[in-house]
Amino acid sequence: MRRQKIVVFDDQLCFATPTNPAYSSAAFNAILGKFDRLRFECVVDNVRGFRPLDIFLQHSPDAEHWVHKNGTPDKPPVTGQGDVSWTTLSSTSVNYLVGDSGPSPTFSFARFQLIFSTGLGDAHVKITVTPRDAR
Repeated sequence: MRRQKIVVFDDQLCFATPTNPAYSSAAFNAILGKFDRLRFECVVDNVRGFRPLDIFLQHSPDAEHWVHKNGTPDKPPVTGQGDVSWTTLSSTSVNYLVGDSGPSPTFSFARFQLIFSTGLGDAHVKITVTPRDAR
């Protein structure tokens, strides 16, 4: 059952590299961890320059040690293996993709990690989550 809709990131993203990524606000970590499934919409616009972008869903049992929910390496994250991944971002139109947390259970805390593979990007990114539980 759908419980709510949450905008967890809505900001201009600059210089988010694999070794220095950006994250969604910690204010949402415990809220996102309460649900069995997370469906998320990612919208990217106002892109400057050609920069591949990856968005990973991470989860943690203690809000201190984080791993990628999709099982890909996270130190550093591997470009092109995000839950949502663009190899080419259009600078003239809106870029739109949808992701899902998958069927496996989520730990108590969840967040989004955002990286430009080259680290030299600049774009407006908005991530909206629709959490669901098993009922």
